[in-house]
Amino acid sequence: MELDNKEEPVESSSPMPNNEEDALLVDQRAAKRNGVKKILRAIWKYCKANMLLLLTILSVIIGLFLGLVIRTGEPSELAQQIIAFPGEIFLRALKMIILPLIVFSLIAGLGSLDIKVAGALGIRTIIYYATTTVLAVILGLILVLSIKPGSVHIPSNDCNNNTHIATNTLDIIDSIFDLMRNIVPDNLFTATYSQTHTEYYYVVDWTQCAKDLNISNVTSLSCDEIIQNINSTEMCTTIRQKSVNSRDGMNILGIITFTIAFAMVLSYLGEDGRKIVRVISILNDAIMKLVVIVMWYSPIGIASIIAGKLLEVDSLTDLLQELGLYMLCVLLGLFIHACLTLTVLYIIFARSNPLKLVRGALQAVLVAFGTSSSSATLPVTIKCLEDKLGYDKRVTRFMLPVGATVNMDGTALYEAIAAVFIAQVEGVATDFAKVIVIALTATL
Repeated sequence: MELDNKEEPVESSSPMPNNEEDALLVDQRAAKRNGVKKILRAIWKYCKANMLLLLTILSVIIGLFLGLVIRTGEPSELAQQIIAFPGEIFLRALKMIILPLIVFSLIAGLGSLDIKVAGALGIRTIIYYATTTVLAVILGLILVLSIKPGSVHIPSNDCNNNTHIATNTLDIIDSIFDLMRNIVPDNLFTATYSQTHTEYYYVVDWTQCAKDLNISNVTSLSCDEIIQNINSTEMCTTIRQKSVNSRDGMNILGIITFTIAFAMVLSYLGEDGRKIVRVISILNDAIMKLVVIVMWYSPIGIASIIAGKLLEVDSLTDLLQELGLYMLCVLLGLFIHACLTLTVLYIIFARSNPLKLVRGALQAVLVAFGTSSSSATLPVTIKCLEDKLGYDKRVTRFMLPVGATVNMDGTALYEAIAAVFIAQVEGVATDFAKVIVIALTATL
């Protein structure tokens, strides 16, 4: 019996195309699947690398949504406090690490620099900060004098708002003196929680007032008896006096001054000074780890802050009617200053693409939007510039703490607009001399 030596045909595990068109179709489908997988992997990689940024953006949207929705239910004061409480904890956590962050970052940055390099960096920093602040003030004055938001202000019918309140306006000289006093604090420990501030108060010269009112035997009366004989002080002359007091708030400027001087002295000490700088650099790295931990709480905190602020407003309609044009003036000034003035300066001097800086620092921008605090945003700004943009730590740790205190362009622009806006509401003419005074005061 002969055996059949013919081999059985091997079945293919996958169907083979019958012609070239089917083969091309299969290849196209495979390429399409691979392309989709690559896109999904790229999206996941980006989301994973920027998870905190995306969560922060989402928190801003959620905060706005919750604030607008919850206020329709007219929540109680207790409910508003509960909603805003996580945001308060977030702000307190950021402010808690500001002091050690400023001290350690400045010493770690300046202590590793040559004294001549540090001096040149300091001069450039001061010139840049002064220039941008002056430009912000000029822009604010141009906008408020052109738009005139106070000329269409709607007066309030609330009787409680008709009470005259004397303003505590500082003279330019006193503002300069206060600035110098804060730069050189008399006590470094009190500088961690208080600032020097000049306050004005008015006193009545009772003896002269009694003479003006023709009260007899003035010289033989005591001060209390003179006061009892005067029924009204409307005809009395008041004397403005001033005193240098302290007010709550960390004197960051004084702390920065001492820290810079201390860091420069360490650079003179040679190897012994570098040992101390290395120890402080380790402490600064530990503080930055704390910043990372706090920042993962930021989405909850920012959403809470935004929702809480929206709930604090009694009526958004009345607010927009009374201050809508003023708000538009401020926002327009901030937009022009950020997107035009600072962008042009960055392109001219840095010769780089500003969009790269914006993308890297977007986390800090969102935190600043939610907290409205330069100091509270400082830890996030340092982390963004060093980790995402790769800036030199010696530069960032010097310029950013100083800038958070000195370079407040938004505040200077806002104060210039606010001063002229109030004058327009009250019908006070603002001539060129008054505009110059406002500009100097806002700059200082």
